[in-house]
Amino acid sequence: PWDWHDRVMYAFSHPDNQKDGKAPWKSIIIKGLVESAYFFRTLLAKNILPFGYLFPPVVLLPINIIQDKATATVPAKKYIRLLHHDEILELNLNMNTSNWFWKVEKAWEANKTENSKDATYLDWLDGQKKLTSQNLNMPFMVLYTASAKDANACVLKREDFDLEFIVDTTSYVAYFTNIQEAYYVAAFLNSQYANIRIKDFQATGLFGPRHVQKKILDVPLPKYKASEPLHSRLSALGQSCTQNTMAWLKSENIAENDYNIGRLRIESKKQIAAELKEIDEVLKEMLE
Repeated sequence: PWDWHDRVMYAFSHPDNQKDGKAPWKSIIIKGLVESAYFFRTLLAKNILPFGYLFPPVVLLPINIIQDKATATVPAKKYIRLLHHDEILELNLNMNTSNWFWKVEKAWEANKTENSKDATYLDWLDGQKKLTSQNLNMPFMVLYTASAKDANACVLKREDFDLEFIVDTTSYVAYFTNIQEAYYVAAFLNSQYANIRIKDFQATGLFGPRHVQKKILDVPLPKYKASEPLHSRLSALGQSCTQNTMAWLKSENIAENDYNIGRLRIESKKQIAAELKEIDEVLKEMLE
C-alpha cells in the first residue's frame, strides 16, 4: 500500500470537472504542491454499484481530524474540523496546502453567485454541516446513490481504506456498529421490491424515473433483529451479494478511466440474479 505519511505531493483539479462541471467552475483549474495530511478517500456516484464499489478516489480537503482523549469508560472519538487556509499555515505550518486553498478562496470569491455573496468557500463546502457532522467513529457504513433511477447501495468497512473515508455529497449514508445490520439494510436498498414502490413518487426525466433521493426511506423496514429468521436471512443474502460482487469486480480487469457505470451496474446484477430474486421474496414475506 502507498505510504501517505508526511509527504508533499502534487494535486490538481480533476479533468472530469472540465467535462461534467457547470460554468464557470468547469473552467477553473487549481494545481500545486500539498501536504499529504489533507488527502482522504471517498466514493462518487460513478464509483458505486449495487453491493460494490470500485476505484475510490482521493480528495483534498481543508480539514483536520481531531481526537479527544479516551477515559476508562468512554473510548476516544474523532471529529472533523474545518480549517481556513490561514489556520492551515498557523496551526500546522503546511505552507503548500495553505497556498492551494488560498487559490480556492480566490476562485470562489471571483465566481460565486449573488445568492452566495455572503458565503465563504468553507460555508459552501460544509453547507448544512454535511461535512463536519459525519461520524468517523462507526466501523461500518452503507452508502447509496442519490441520483440514479434505483438505489445503488454498498457496505463499507472503514478498515479497508488506506485513508480516512469521507462521504461525498452525492451519496446518503447510514452508520453501523453491527455489520450484519449493514448487510440487511443494503439488501433492502438494492432490492427490486423497495425500488418499485417508489417509482410513482420519483421525479421523471426523458428516460423515466430518476433521482432516488430519500424516497426509498419512506418504504418501511423493521429494525434489524438477529433473532428474527427473515432478518438474518436478508442479512446473509446482503453479505453474499457483497462478497460476490466485489470478487466479480476484481476479476473483470476494469480500466479506471474507461468504464460505463450504468452498464457495470446492469452486468453486476446479472451476477447475483438468484440472490436478488430471493431478497425480494424475503422482503415480500417480511413486509406483506
